[in-house]
Amino acid sequence: MSVPDYWKGLKWTNGWDEQKPTVVATSEPKDEGGSRKINNGTKHRRAKALSEVQLIAAVADRGSYDTAFLNDGSDLFKRIAEYLRANARARTLAPPTGERTRMVRAQDKIDDLIKKPALSDNEKLVLQTNLNTLREAPSFIKANYGTYYRKYGISQSKQKPPKSGHVEITKIRVIRHQALWDQYEAAAARIRDDIAKTEDIYDKVNAEAVLGMGTPEAAIGMGTYITPPRALSTGGKVFGRSAVKFTTRFEGLPVLDRSIGEVLLMHGTLPNVIKIIVDKGFDPNFNKGTPSGDVRKYGALGQGTYFGDSFAKVQTYTGCPICNALKCDCTDQDSQPVDRMLILARCLLGIPTKARTHDSHRTKDTSTIKAGKHSVIGQESGFTKSWSFFGSNEFMLKQADQMYPEFVVYWHRV
Repeated sequence: MSVPDYWKGLKWTNGWDEQKPTVVATSEPKDEGGSRKINNGTKHRRAKALSEVQLIAAVADRGSYDTAFLNDGSDLFKRIAEYLRANARARTLAPPTGERTRMVRAQDKIDDLIKKPALSDNEKLVLQTNLNTLREAPSFIKANYGTYYRKYGISQSKQKPPKSGHVEITKIRVIRHQALWDQYEAAAARIRDDIAKTEDIYDKVNAEAVLGMGTPEAAIGMGTYITPPRALSTGGKVFGRSAVKFTTRFEGLPVLDRSIGEVLLMHGTLPNVIKIIVDKGFDPNFNKGTPSGDVRKYGALGQGTYFGDSFAKVQTYTGCPICNALKCDCTDQDSQPVDRMLILARCLLGIPTKARTHDSHRTKDTSTIKAGKHSVIGQESGFTKSWSFFGSNEFMLKQADQMYPEFVVYWHRV
């Protein structure tokens, strides 16, 4: 099977970081006071047992894949970095006020910190950051938090969530996973065949209709001429206001092959989950949904893996790895802004089906997709010619082999 040409010139290492393998054990070297030490200088009384996700991510550190970093002076690094920076500048978004997932994470961080007998200066800042986060939804402020709001002089009055901002790209990690790549190439060939067959069927129907050879039912149902569905056929504008201008700039990013709907899309999630995706690939069944009466409800496009074309939207899913906050001033041991990560993935959208509302596909699991379709798209309102309730573009895939986690991008706000 073929591989991208640029892979041949990179310096590869096995796994996530062969120089610094993840320690899975729950006990670590301790200082004189009985506290274990971690690399950012913060001390904790006792090492916690790792969660299932952390354990899987630890194994993924030494997975069946190789990684390499793009040289920041290379043409490919510059193209990707400028595309993402320009994308982030193109619009500003904020997450829903009081979004439950973020509020629960803030509660968990606060609960961990207030159990400690003493906090470092950095931990005090993290505590204050999360106390401020809960001001978006005061109902999440527990009774015992009041002491800390008073101690740090923080108001409990309601506030709005922070908006997205401009970004800087610091590193781009490339993933070489031959097994996942082979599956992806096979999916590309399958979709190419599907599209060709679909076009052949429509051409035949059109010929019969034009020559008067079609059945009355066909003539009534399809008219005298119909246009076959095409990959990325969204009125000539594939992506929304946040990124449409970039489809002809930066040598075609993010569109790689319009004929099969191959594009680079963003996926924001937690660092531990990113490691699992890099090792195992995307899992459309990861989202189990929530029971609702006799059905199970998923995201707005149904069960599957979601992507976006707007960096502003991705920022609303990507909190700081130290304090959880969407916007913060956390720095690393070198006093540099703490990097966050996102996956820039190759995706095969093929011929998409379009969702018009947030509920039209919500109960559909990975086994349901329209015949002849390969993905589900929710186009942002004000962009598509027909009405839509989506505030930004959303893309969802139900087949794991249609997604390849090619780049892990390290970034921070500026």
